[in-house]
Amino acid sequence: MMNFLKVNIIEADILSSKPDLRCSEANTRFKTIYGGTLIILSTLLILGASISFGVDLIKRKNSSISYNLLPATDATKAEIGNFPFMVALLDNGLKLLEDEDRYYYFLSEIWNFVPDNSTGAIVMNLKRVPIKTERCDIDKHFGQYKEHFKNVPYLNHHYCIVPGQNITTFGLYGSTKDYNFVDHWISTCVNDTKVNRTNCYPTEKSKARLVNTYISYLFLDYSIDHNDITNPVKVMLRSEILPVSSSIYKRIFFYQRPVEYTTDYGFIFEDVRMVKFYQTLDSKENVDLRPQGTVPGSFALISVMMDKYNNFYSRKYSKIQNFLADIGGLIKGLIIISTFINYLISEEFYYVDLVNCLYKVDIISQNKMKQNNYYNNLS
Repeated sequence: MMNFLKVNIIEADILSSKPDLRCSEANTRFKTIYGGTLIILSTLLILGASISFGVDLIKRKNSSISYNLLPATDATKAEIGNFPFMVALLDNGLKLLEDEDRYYYFLSEIWNFVPDNSTGAIVMNLKRVPIKTERCDIDKHFGQYKEHFKNVPYLNHHYCIVPGQNITTFGLYGSTKDYNFVDHWISTCVNDTKVNRTNCYPTEKSKARLVNTYISYLFLDYSIDHNDITNPVKVMLRSEILPVSSSIYKRIFFYQRPVEYTTDYGFIFEDVRMVKFYQTLDSKENVDLRPQGTVPGSFALISVMMDKYNNFYSRKYSKIQNFLADIGGLIKGLIIISTFINYLISEEFYYVDLVNCLYKVDIISQNKMKQNNYYNNLS
């Protein structure tokens, strides 16, 4: 049995050299058990690697991500009216202000800038469009995103936009073409019969109470999970706590960056699918020496506008062509390594076998030769 196994292992040797001078016409190679063992081990390694690479190919475990950042165009836009947000003013302990409606009020507007050349010279006309807001209600204002907001503290004390309004930001701030942005104003409460506001505290008392406060600003944003094969783009709730003070006018900017995320799902040919969305960048703050903003009594302003750059992501998975190339490279590499190792081993055995084949040589141990010489001398 052992001899049968040895013979079969030897027959598997395809790595050995091909001598021109042979002892047997039946074999064109000088085959040894070492070469046969190496080729069997290499075959097992190639088979195991093929299975591993095949599983990775089917399960989409390997992908390549390319990223580009390019300047945006004036056509960029984001429909934020479908994404609920909420704003409230809290004290320095992040707790509710007592009698909050008597200390401050909240106002949102869209500022639209449109170029006009009717007079021969181009000027930018401004149109301010009010956005209707009210105290948040979990069943009214959040729709399909209700689960994201259900655990927000003081939810009913935040302001939300009234559903059904078309609110879209577009264009680039400062462009010579149409553009707009959304402003959220935080102002000290000022009595005004036009808006039915008559119970405000005196301005001095409100400013003193609001000198050390924080804006609670919560909104939906998108996150990217490159490891998720079917749904890499996910909606998430972002919570920002922004320090403000009635003693200084502060503007806080949130830029919305358009994103295009493409994925090639094809195994052989291209199967590209694209998702378009926008992400809100980290806030930037600007402190103004003015005592108040455009809205009377305002001391804090959140501006939401489009960013000047676009993000482009391209995700590609390995195709069958890559699988075949990897396997081919592995086979070639293992054959080269095994051939080199086998050469070091079998070359010497080849010469010994060749000598034994041509000449009948008995290899006598050194001790046996000494013993024979000793007896010869005695005789």
